[in-house]
Formats: sequence, structure tokens, C-alpha cells
Amino acid sequence: MKNIYEVIKKGESSTIEFKKSLREEREILETICSFINSKGGIILVGVGDDGQILGVDIGKGTVEDLINKIKFSIEPIIIPQIETTELEGKKLLVIKVSEGLNKPYFLKGVAFKRIGKTNQRLTKNELERIIVEKFKGLISFEERAIDINLEDFEETAIKSFISTVRISRKINLAYLTKKDFLKRLGLIRENKPVNAAALCFLSNPQIHFPYTLIKCGRFKNG
Repeated sequence: MKNIYEVIKKGESSTIEFKKSLREEREILETICSFINSKGGIILVGVGDDGQILGVDIGKGTVEDLINKIKFSIEPIIIPQIETTELEGKKLLVIKVSEGLNKPYFLKGVAFKRIGKTNQRLTKNELERIIVEKFKGLISFEERAIDINLEDFEETAIKSFISTVRISRKINLAYLTKKDFLKRLGLIRENKPVNAAALCFLSNPQIHFPYTLIKCGRFKNG
């Protein structure tokens, strides 16, 4: 790793952590979890808190064992970049952690974040915020746009729907064009019909959705 001296010189921070040895396994895993839930960072194993280069014993299976411990301790699964380097005749282990793309990450059921030089548990409110942020951009199957020509939609099916709604719900839906009708029902996205429109108003939606089923239920006293 280039400029390793510069990294050590900066000292521990929100993105840099020193560990004396691999015996500090729990603390190393917590820091990895913290970094991936934050902005990423670097862990140097074999360096004292004061930046003194102590070195660490690195055997044939050391890196592989550490990767497996990380893999089976943190969820979703991550595999950070781990390198070995040598300074002043002593071996160091360099663990590079990138910011996670699938937050939150949990170490044995607990999520951590990095604040300054410390690892802190994420609160319930913080977890809820991250989860909401994670899923708010996802689009459900019914809302996904599909590349189907509007001419393929059955006008008779649309008019039958309008008639049924008028009789059963006492709602009058105006019909000018297929596109206008689907747009007013919120069934147009990115200037294309969505899957829900195709399922409801195509004469043979199975062509596009061979494994899709529409199941309906009715309450006994309904």
C-alpha cells in the first residue's frame, strides 16, 4: 500500500483505525461494520494506538481465515480488500473497507456506525431512516413501465371496466383515448404503460407475463 507512513502519521480518525493484533477480533469486526455503514475506511493491524509499528504474525491461512470470519459475521455479506505490507521489517495487515451499497449492515444482529474515532450502535430511529431511504426508490412490479404499444390494449376491455365501475361504484370515468385513460388512472410511467395496465387491459397478458397470476378474494358477508 502506497503512502502507508502518511496514513499512520495522520493517526486514528473517522476513517482510520489501528489494531495491535488479530486477537482484537471483535473490535476489528465492529470497525468493519462501522466503516461500511459510514463512509468506509482503513484498518491497520499491527500498529499501536500511538502509531507505533508493532507488526503482526501472518501465516499461510491468516488472510483467508479473517475473510471467512468477516463473511460469516456481517450481514449482508461483505468481503473487504485485505493486503499485507511490510514496514521497518515488520508485517502489517491492511483492511480496506468501502462504504456499503446495501445499508444497514449488521454484526451478529447489531448495526454500528463510525463517529470520530469510535464505533457506535445505530439507534432504532437511525435504522428506520436508513431502511426507509433504502427502499423508497424501489418500484413495485405493478408500477414498472413496459414497452408495449398502446394499440395492443383492448378498447372493449377498457370500456367494460368503465361500465362496471359506473354501475358498482357509481363513478363516471371519461374515455377519450387509451393513453389519456391510462394516464388518469396512474397507469402510465416514463410515457409507457405499466405492468398493472397490461395485466388488466391486454387481451392476452400471458404473452408478456407467463408466470403471473391475479388472485381475487371476497369476504363471506361482502
